[in-house]
Amino acid sequence: MLLGMVITMIADSYFALRYKDTSDKINWTCIERFAMESWTQNAFQQNKEIALQIVCAIFIFTQLFLNLHGAQNKEVICFLFLGFYIARIVSFLLETVLAIKIAQSNMTCVCLAIVGGVTIFSGVNSYMTNIAIVIMILDAVLGSTIFVQ
Repeated sequence: MLLGMVITMIADSYFALRYKDTSDKINWTCIERFAMESWTQNAFQQNKEIALQIVCAIFIFTQLFLNLHGAQNKEVICFLFLGFYIARIVSFLLETVLAIKIAQSNMTCVCLAIVGGVTIFSGVNSYMTNIAIVIMILDAVLGSTIFVQ
């Protein structure tokens, strides 16, 4: 509880420093935007990029399948990945709150890819989970590349 209170107060202080009396909008930094946006979220808002939309759908639904399989085998990393991709589906279908946008952001994907990359060499994951980790790493690389462009 103490850690939660400290994190909340740090976040509150940070946003209080970002607030300007002259405007009700905040100019987000590049890192903050990376932590709030997802390449799949932006892909579905553009009607012209049909190839990108197909790739996004393939990534999301492949990961849902692989992680449901891994979660059924009680592999902990699959529960994390499954929650991430469910947040992506919710963000795709509905206009979501900032917390869900952050939960399915490029930054979260990169963090999960790093965690997955560390566990892939442990040898305790199933073959399907290793495929899910590789796809998560590709997702993180693709999201970072699209964000940089």
